[in-house]
Amino acid sequence: MLTTTEYQEIADKVHHYYELAKKQWVTQLAHWKRPSWNTNLTGTTAGMAHLYKNHIRLNPILYKRDNHVRDSTIGHEIAHLVAFIVYKDHGHGPGWKHVMNVFGLKAERCHSIPCQDLKRKFTYYTYKCSCCEKVYRVKKKMHENVRYTGGHLECPIDNTRLVYNGTIKA
Repeated sequence: MLTTTEYQEIADKVHHYYELAKKQWVTQLAHWKRPSWNTNLTGTTAGMAHLYKNHIRLNPILYKRDNHVRDSTIGHEIAHLVAFIVYKDHGHGPGWKHVMNVFGLKAERCHSIPCQDLKRKFTYYTYKCSCCEKVYRVKKKMHENVRYTGGHLECPIDNTRLVYNGTIKA
């Protein structure tokens, strides 16, 4: 999906932020290896850092769609890795904000890239109460649990057994 040039651009940015961090926190990051990365992230998330694996994931669709991802998401995710090692910061706390500042990036938690078309649609299974006519939605795991164990769902209002009614996408 990404071109060879775009992959190289990502590798260059990862290297850039890695080197910047190594220069800033020489002792704390003395044994830190360059983070691994891939572009297999889907949905509306632009990037994700796996702190214990020293790995970042990027969304290739959002990478192609907007310069914001190209300019700041890689630094944002590398900042998570650095903040975890240097400050034991697991999220968007003061340590992460400081690293973002050192990287010259705005400490923003979320992107503003239009991505409604990328939202994941869930399949819900509907069950209906024969007494009060109320319809309940459950996700696949609950539905399968009911189907395969021979169990059933009950209406919380009148304890009547719910009847399977079909599926919907939402």
